[in-house]
Amino acid sequence: MVAPAHQSNMASTSNRSITP
Repeated sequence: MVAPAHQSNMASTSNRSITP
């Protein structure tokens, strides 16, 4: 985990995509 900001962004996008 060398990109905390990047991971956070990816998680946020994934969550948003999964959310209806």
